[in-house]
Amino acid sequence: MSFSAFTMRSGNASFSMRGSMEIGREYNISLEGSSALSPLKGFSNKIGVLRGDADFALTVGGKWDNPRINGNLDVSNGLFGLKDIHQRVSSINGLFYFEGNKITIRKLSGKLGGGDIDLSGVVYLSGFNLKRFYLDARLSSITTSISKDFSVNFHGNVLYKGTLDAQNITGDVRVNRARYRERLEWKSWLLKAKTAERPRGEPTGVEKAVLNVKIYGAENIIVDNNIARAPLKVDMVLRGTIGQPLLFGRIESKEGKVYFRNNEFRIMNASADFTDQNRINPVMEMVAQTIVKGYNIRLSLEGQMERFNLSLVSDPPLEETDILSLLTVGQIGKQLKGLEGGIGAVEAASFLTGKVQDVFEDRLRNITGLDRVQVDPYVSKSTGTVGPRLTVSKRLLGDKLFVTYTSVVGSTEEQVLKLEYILDKNVSLIGVRDEKGSVGGDIKFRFEFK
Repeated sequence: MSFSAFTMRSGNASFSMRGSMEIGREYNISLEGSSALSPLKGFSNKIGVLRGDADFALTVGGKWDNPRINGNLDVSNGLFGLKDIHQRVSSINGLFYFEGNKITIRKLSGKLGGGDIDLSGVVYLSGFNLKRFYLDARLSSITTSISKDFSVNFHGNVLYKGTLDAQNITGDVRVNRARYRERLEWKSWLLKAKTAERPRGEPTGVEKAVLNVKIYGAENIIVDNNIARAPLKVDMVLRGTIGQPLLFGRIESKEGKVYFRNNEFRIMNASADFTDQNRINPVMEMVAQTIVKGYNIRLSLEGQMERFNLSLVSDPPLEETDILSLLTVGQIGKQLKGLEGGIGAVEAASFLTGKVQDVFEDRLRNITGLDRVQVDPYVSKSTGTVGPRLTVSKRLLGDKLFVTYTSVVGSTEEQVLKLEYILDKNVSLIGVRDEKGSVGGDIKFRFEFK
């Protein structure tokens, strides 16, 4: 079957074809024209958006069962996105060269999350079917939101290779900056029984892709939520598969603050080691300390997410119940004057109302724009009754000034105001108005020994 040259046009698209074809034996066809990319969206129901323009000049020749494609395809002003991923690749421009049974990708670039993607590689064909592929992606200053309160900016190199049946993704990703602000509803979480894993369906070809990607970073990685505010160092390897990823490595911090019973503890050392070969289940260790009423209190935590041990010790030494009383109401022993029952009620209420309390704190923080909002049951030192205590804080002057205010709701007494101005990494000025109305100040120095 042979045919003379003919051209079809529709809007800005045009298509010219000429040559001959003998069904079951051979091809000898020339194709030339320009078209929009949007019709290709129908090739997969996972594509959410596909736009752009393409100019092509191709020839198809050779035997029927082993055709050879030659020519080029020029893509410009492309936009691509998947249905399940909110981010899209825009400004896609690139050249595809067809050489027999091989497609070479050159100068394919795009924009993603405010950063740049440069893609190169080669695809080998068997007839009109994909045989194997090698794709090398260079990522530069890409920002992505893993969740509403967890954003990451990174760059790196990723190699994606394989066949339709077996694929591998390897590479290095450096985290330029990241901020984790998501609340941890730990009070409610501790009361929950372990949830059974949902049965997984048969993974698709892409979900079976094997991962081996190094993820690392040591600067501008911050956790800043209701539990802690601290810089992190990350040294991880992402393994497993896309359908069932696993993490190995360590996340650690040697400075910052952790909040416990409305007290700020200074982090001495904290780490999370990922070693479980079956699921993401880190082993955590943390040592932090604070000073209350002249007592140096050290908090230690170790264990896994589902089961961990938390202990409190002090210098001069106190019983753990006295330490808890000191952290809760600022008094110990005989000073409690019968408030022990109130302290027990505080701890019970803190856990039983955990879910409602966490939701309330989260919504109040979003409405007011405050950096920290915390509501705790509190035993009044004057009456011995249990009531809510509100703590709010705000960072000002480019994170150099920290203002923290604590008050018992419905009372003008027992109000605490704390100001901390950071001069540099090692020196800060602290001003405090305590619950008795006394005003004082301190200079805090920080030293590191290596």
